[in-house]
Amino acid sequence: MARARLQRGEASGITYRGMIDGKWTMASKIPGDRKPSKWRATVRYQDGSSPRPKEITAEDSSKARAETRVKARLADARKSGRSSTDASTTVRQAVTQYLTDLEEGTIDKAPATLRTYRSVINHDVLRKGSAVADMRLTDVTVADLKRELIKIQQGGGQSHLSHVRAIWGHVFSDAVDAEVIDADPTRSLKLPERRKKDQRTYGNGATHNTERHLAADERAELWSKVSQDEHARKLGLDDLVLLGLTQGLRIAEAVSIRWDDLDLDAEVPMMSVKGKLVRINGKGLAWDEVTKSTRGRRTIPFLSTETVLMLRRRRSERDQMERHHEPAVQHARDTHVFLSETGRYMDQDNVNKHLRKLFDRAGYPWVTFHTLRRTVRSTLARAHVSDQDIALFMGHSERVSKSSYSDGYGVPVGALQASPQMSLTTG
Repeated sequence: MARARLQRGEASGITYRGMIDGKWTMASKIPGDRKPSKWRATVRYQDGSSPRPKEITAEDSSKARAETRVKARLADARKSGRSSTDASTTVRQAVTQYLTDLEEGTIDKAPATLRTYRSVINHDVLRKGSAVADMRLTDVTVADLKRELIKIQQGGGQSHLSHVRAIWGHVFSDAVDAEVIDADPTRSLKLPERRKKDQRTYGNGATHNTERHLAADERAELWSKVSQDEHARKLGLDDLVLLGLTQGLRIAEAVSIRWDDLDLDAEVPMMSVKGKLVRINGKGLAWDEVTKSTRGRRTIPFLSTETVLMLRRRRSERDQMERHHEPAVQHARDTHVFLSETGRYMDQDNVNKHLRKLFDRAGYPWVTFHTLRRTVRSTLARAHVSDQDIALFMGHSERVSKSSYSDGYGVPVGALQASPQMSLTTG
């Protein structure tokens, strides 16, 4: 049945979804014995600025709280009335409002997408020297945007171009809906061709190939330099890099590891990836039982004795600390392995910035944390670990049955045959 057309000022009923196993599920389809890790409430509201109603969403730990929050946002939307975009609105003003809507949850985007858009807006769309940021929406042409994309590309923003176009597309589409302009110039805007196939350029000028990994001698040299870097040791980045070099985690997984996820004293020490830290509007970083994919949730053996010893050391250091007077700091210390300088949860964006500087100092401007992950996968393959065990160890999304794995229960113990190659002391 088609939805009833909403008139200006009207809102639909509220619909609810719960997070089950990392996926949003309609409330009516959630089994009675399952409790969602969080709830999302959604309402459609017609403010008159577009033929299509806006979706207003809110998330919280309970269904009732999500409902309360979405009702408050609906009330705010009704107060704000018609779009403020007019013939005098500049690109900067429109993009700034778009970012505000994203951060307040008026426009629904995943936390990772919000982080990406915030970074792209600050570093590319509204960067200093932008030729279009302060132009009025009514004056911008396709040619203006094309020249701007080329400048961003030349400045090392090749990987950001599609995001830049998407952000522009949103604000120009809104301007069309508000009858400020007749056509969206991004509809016919093509991205510049890459200067070299399969490569992109980082802000430090280094090119990046999606298949490149560290050779054995490079791996050893990088670790030697990182382990001796005083600033890295102060921030705990040396331990984080060690984990990346030996376990192949994604950066979001690594900074989110909890003490409860580790079994360091078993005959075969194991670790589990069960979720990650996500940024929630108004609350900051919080643990969420969500992974990149279903296969991202996994239990894997430790492949390096050095890594197990490092984690035992960190556990011992934590146990010897006096209780902190700030509850938030003490909670983070009790639950999570890696913490920020202030003793709170590690922010992925901040960690990536520090890692970029660390790898640059070490003489590896092309390396990222994900390079360490590719290196682990390459090492597993060279050790003749089965494709099935590699897929499960890395948390890849290949569909394979548990009976295909070396222990029959989904734990890739076959990866242990790569342990000698994973050592960073014996080479």
